[in-house]
Amino acid sequence: MERDESAATESSSLFEDWIRLVEQAHGPWLLAAKKEPGPIALRARWHYLRGLGDERALSGAHEISVEQWDDEIYTETAGDLALVQCDIPSAKKHYMRLLSMASHPVGKVQAMIGLADAARQDDDTAGARTQYEAAIQFSVSIGFQFGAMRARLPLAYLERRGKSAQLMLNIAGECEQSARTLGDRIYIANALVAQGEALDLLGRPKDATSVLSEALALFQKLKSPVGMAAAGVRLADVHRRQEDAEAILDIVPRILNATGDDCPLQESIDLWDVLSFAHLHQENYDVALAASTQGIQLANGRYPRAVAHLKMSEGAALLKLRRTGEAAQAFLAALNYFHERPDDQWMKPYCLGRLAQCAEDQGKTDQAVKLRLLAIEEMEHVRASQIRPDWQQEYRIRFDDVYGGALLTMIRSNDATSFAAVFESLWGRRLVGVKAGVALDFDADPVALAHALARQDQTSRSHRSAEHHPQDKHSPVLVDAGGALHQRYADATAQAISEAYRPVGVEEALSLLEAVNAQAVLLLVCEVPGSQTDVAWLARLPGKPAIVGLTTLSTCAADVLDVWSTVWPREETAASVEALGELIPECLRGLPVKTRVQIVPLGRLWAIPWAALPVRDGYLGTTHSILISPSLSLARQSSKRLPEALNPDAAVECSIGPDVKVHDLRGLGSVAGIARDADSAGKALEALLAGKSGTVVVVAHGRPTAALGHYLELGVDTLLTPTEMFTATPPESIALLACWGARTLETSTGDPLTLGTIALARGAKQVLTTVSELGDSVIACAVVNETLYRAKTDAWPGALRSTLAHRQPDLRQAALIDWAALTTLGAW
Repeated sequence: MERDESAATESSSLFEDWIRLVEQAHGPWLLAAKKEPGPIALRARWHYLRGLGDERALSGAHEISVEQWDDEIYTETAGDLALVQCDIPSAKKHYMRLLSMASHPVGKVQAMIGLADAARQDDDTAGARTQYEAAIQFSVSIGFQFGAMRARLPLAYLERRGKSAQLMLNIAGECEQSARTLGDRIYIANALVAQGEALDLLGRPKDATSVLSEALALFQKLKSPVGMAAAGVRLADVHRRQEDAEAILDIVPRILNATGDDCPLQESIDLWDVLSFAHLHQENYDVALAASTQGIQLANGRYPRAVAHLKMSEGAALLKLRRTGEAAQAFLAALNYFHERPDDQWMKPYCLGRLAQCAEDQGKTDQAVKLRLLAIEEMEHVRASQIRPDWQQEYRIRFDDVYGGALLTMIRSNDATSFAAVFESLWGRRLVGVKAGVALDFDADPVALAHALARQDQTSRSHRSAEHHPQDKHSPVLVDAGGALHQRYADATAQAISEAYRPVGVEEALSLLEAVNAQAVLLLVCEVPGSQTDVAWLARLPGKPAIVGLTTLSTCAADVLDVWSTVWPREETAASVEALGELIPECLRGLPVKTRVQIVPLGRLWAIPWAALPVRDGYLGTTHSILISPSLSLARQSSKRLPEALNPDAAVECSIGPDVKVHDLRGLGSVAGIARDADSAGKALEALLAGKSGTVVVVAHGRPTAALGHYLELGVDTLLTPTEMFTATPPESIALLACWGARTLETSTGDPLTLGTIALARGAKQVLTTVSELGDSVIACAVVNETLYRAKTDAWPGALRSTLAHRQPDLRQAALIDWAALTTLGAW
């Protein structure tokens, strides 16, 4: 009652100010209602008046009776209350009435937002989006900044469901800034809640916890039960993702006690769902089942989306209680719900994965495998539909559970073929599209933009070198070009690169193993998504069936991987990576010398010094001829065989870039004499892009940079970026002897879209390059020259192996950047 009296007083004061525009020629308008009101119906109108400043606008619409004013405020408030109670029909009825009776455009905006909120709660995302966008446009047209911000914030949640959590974070951040400019503390906190949820989805739990805790504290200060419940649910969800049951069981009762009977129905139901998880994690399975049942009963047909999620929780509890048939029915009910909703297709793989668990528990291995493959296929189609490469990778990370669960099922089932199908979906799928060609928008001039970014990066490095850190001129610092140029480049290339993504179909994936040369040893290896220490692998010896397995890395090996999967320490030797020998399955550690090995390492494993890993007779790179591929698709046997040696009758283009001190390419013979000529860089570039030479060998400085990934400095005024390589027709044999030739420090896209890998996808048969810095040293120069010399009678992998074997005694004390950085990309 006290609250009603306060709202009535606020309404009366604001009405007095509202009608002031009828007769008063200019502001200020807020004389009676100087303090921001609480109810949203009043606060919206207060912000509108505040935003007018001294300007008088729509004065005729302010001529309203107190009865009309009270009716509009009451109708809008009734609609808001109906939303809190999940009474969608009543909410729609009130907002439709407000829309028809509103005396002022602000009332219409509020009605449009209310109808959009009702549609979103009713899972009509298309209708909600249309209403929100219309409300934004209408708000802008009347100068109603608060209305535009208020309509835009819920769009962030819609973007998260159908698109990207990063986009949700961006929108929510902009809304927070708008709310701070307007001084609306409720919407500052609302925007923080949205940001917290996005950060959680992006795998940033510490940041999410900090932001949500700030929001919760602000809502508590403002005594907003609706806000406290919203922030509390999201905070509990962060704890759920971190599997912190104790934190959940601490915060949920506190939120329920603080909000009491004012806790919105939607949040009350969601809290039961989180509680179910906490009890499940603590192995209180009956209590977990009771919590999910309580939530389902509370929803009572008014919140069907929550019921679907609770069915997943119910199924998880039933599965633990060994009531597998009932669990499957619960998961199936959730699947049927999400199947009908276009913006919820990403939930289907979750449901299919849980059904696969049921099948495994029932001993139905074949069915479990089929369900996991179907889950991956569904997930990959959702991932491929994203319009930016970083959004596509976001889905890979967000859905670790789907991908990791599928890999583990294949290992438990000892199904190598299906393992390969899941493995192929994890990484490198854009390179398959690059093979066919990237449809860049050349009207936007992406190559010129790429070169402008590279020049900007060069300028930045020169300034740091001259003014601050002389040793940094050639250091592996990831320089972010940033700014408008960065955005223009992204606009010109992101969609085309994302469209290169090719989801692997089940039938295609199942045939991949057969397509890889059976006469070479094959090793597929990746970290299990979602795990810090588990590594999944497939190994196949010539003439033998493939086997799959799981290796749990020791703490030492895991620590070494953390170091060597980023920037390699410059002075460290092979002894530093000895622990990474755990990545090689036992069955591959005693292979005969000179065995041909095909390795497909994914993610962080792409970047490690494979050549320096210990095997029985020395190091992997000194003992065996190795070819590395970024995906199984690119490792499949080609119709055109790997060159046996450099063609003596074909032209060899070579070039040495500026600031390269020691490397001289003498292993090529007399042709090396022109490598530093003024026109050598241009000729090498032309040969790389147009395949006019049998072999191209360049040694140059490679520069990692955030916008492009990396680029090469072929000459003073000659650069090579991945952008022009997307449409290149490279020669068969390439040596990109430069830092970061086949790797970038930028991991947001999830694929190694590098000069070396793009060249491989575009038709090169063998690429001698690097996955780290390459030393400009006497030792590195000697290794390169001997490899080039031996390549006259052997292909790159054999030439490199022979060189490293010949120099093995000296390599033990040599820095890995001087020899193990070299690797050969291709397929046997």
